[in-house]
Amino acid sequence: MENATAKVDLRFGALAGRRVRVTVLAVREVRAAHYFSSVPRAAPVGIAELGVPGAIPPAAPERLTARCRTDLLTIDGKPFAVQIVGDRSDAEALRALEIRPCGAVDPTGAAEVTLSAGEHIVRSMPGKMTAVDVDRLVLASGAAGDPAPTARGMRVDGLIRDTSEPPAVEVVSRGRTSMRVRIDGATHPFWLVLGESMNAGWTARVVGGDSLGGSRLVDGYANGWRIVPNSAGPFDVEIVWTPQRRVAASIAVSIVGVILCAAIVVATRLRRRRRSTCGGDGAPTLADLSGRGLGPAPVRPVALGALVAGGGAALVVAPWVGLLVAASVAAVLRFPRARAVLAIAPAALLGLVGVYMTYRQVRDRLPPVFEWPTLFPRARTLGWLAIVLLASDAVVELVRAPLSAGATGDDPPGGESERRS
Repeated sequence: MENATAKVDLRFGALAGRRVRVTVLAVREVRAAHYFSSVPRAAPVGIAELGVPGAIPPAAPERLTARCRTDLLTIDGKPFAVQIVGDRSDAEALRALEIRPCGAVDPTGAAEVTLSAGEHIVRSMPGKMTAVDVDRLVLASGAAGDPAPTARGMRVDGLIRDTSEPPAVEVVSRGRTSMRVRIDGATHPFWLVLGESMNAGWTARVVGGDSLGGSRLVDGYANGWRIVPNSAGPFDVEIVWTPQRRVAASIAVSIVGVILCAAIVVATRLRRRRRSTCGGDGAPTLADLSGRGLGPAPVRPVALGALVAGGGAALVVAPWVGLLVAASVAAVLRFPRARAVLAIAPAALLGLVGVYMTYRQVRDRLPPVFEWPTLFPRARTLGWLAIVLLASDAVVELVRAPLSAGATGDDPPGGESERRS
């Protein structure tokens, strides 16, 4: 039954001591779907409760002892002592308790914490390490900078509230990666909140004014910008998802690449048709990858080809891939018979990617979710390696073509047409 528990009795010889430690030495692995990715993973050991028959624990107090703890909060990396206050019944029912700074004799919990101007970092330790989750922390001060009293995580007196009406916000235009809003009636500084998950890629600017820069975390998840209005009149703010610019640039480069490829295909076809009209053999032929009759390429073309292919691979994939591609191109140019290996390697790598993805899918039964391609981390590197090796073979062909033409006595480009004229 789901979420059920089973009682297990452990029997052993008599022991004496003040502390009992239970260590799990081995487990029977049970795989369960991960909550976020739905990928099957080994489930952790779950122990709901431990007890020793006959052992009488000391009576728990009705109120928690207000002892100071320095393992819950830090301010600028330094421990800050606090005490937990509350009823035992609330603690047993997992209801909220109150934390107060140590040294706060006032029941409202007011204590002085002096912070200089600038940025300060307040951190709470994870509850799994301290057995206490700090869900909310309130720092309150008066107009003159004196400590302000708090209780149950709120100000209790002297709270100055802004009674002015919030400015009106109207969405003027909205796209998939941008938004333009009009703000009217802003007389005081305010926070403009975008209800999208916090990400540094979201930026905002006042139309016709200064940039508001990146967002700040608001409401625990959203993007927020603090705006100081120059006047109460209406003004527009444009919010943009800036990473989309790179995507748009990549799409533009891809379109240009497709056009160039189409132009190459058309130009090649026209050139073959012209040769066929002039009596040449227009039938396509496969390139000879055996390297027969070819000697080692000179050092300068080898270095240039290795630099171009390796540098491009390093920029696109990773530095180590660039070194591998550069070494492969240099080896093929110096040893022409190795070109067959370079030509076959991309197809072999793509086949290996297919085998790897099929194996993972059959073994783990991966769900058909939107993130499905990301569940195969090793496929990305192998796929990119296949692409850059295929491009490297084209680089080898470009370097070899002039050398092959000179070795066989073929005319340079343009010589045939000059002879016909």
